[in-house]
Amino acid sequence: MGAELLGGDEAEADERMLTLFFDVLLEARGEAPAPGDGEEYTLRVVLGVAGALDEALLAAAGEREASDLALRIASRDRTAARRAGLADVVERGYPTDLSVLGGTGEAVSELLGLRDRLSSAYRDAGIEIEVDLAEFAAAALDPRIGVGAGTRGYYDGLMFAAYAPETAVALGVGGRYDRVFRSLSGDCSAVGFSLGLDLLLELGVAEPLS
Repeated sequence: MGAELLGGDEAEADERMLTLFFDVLLEARGEAPAPGDGEEYTLRVVLGVAGALDEALLAAAGEREASDLALRIASRDRTAARRAGLADVVERGYPTDLSVLGGTGEAVSELLGLRDRLSSAYRDAGIEIEVDLAEFAAAALDPRIGVGAGTRGYYDGLMFAAYAPETAVALGVGGRYDRVFRSLSGDCSAVGFSLGLDLLLELGVAEPLS
């Protein structure tokens, strides 16, 4: 299943879509224990920005090696990240000094603000929200970085993914895809998400309908 929101203020639309994403996940989780109810069941949601690391990757590795560096950071290679001056991206999700990101630093700063607002709203609901640029390092937008064939050309702004406890397979993913939508349907922005119902059931996040 999925949902999308077309047009409107982009920042407001991103927040509304994330809120809907969280609410659907919580509804699907049903009676699973939330924090404070004994055994905790916390859903982890990771936020990022497509192309956020592009300028930093190119500055650190050049056009010939930027693609490899992106893949190494996405795979949590701390040695490669340290050599590139991007250790914080692997270790805490984003650099302490956002200026190393160049022109995308402002977008990441806004994302951190969004994380803080949503974390406050869902603090007691059993959702842990984090910004992790390494998670989406391969979702490059700069054509000089030849990685992320499956995601580049689709998401071009906010990106997010949700994980059940102790799993590495995303229950749902989403983000902003203005360029794709405009190329197909005219001048309109778009943000949306999709959830795998079979996966929700398989992992015990949701209960089958009776």
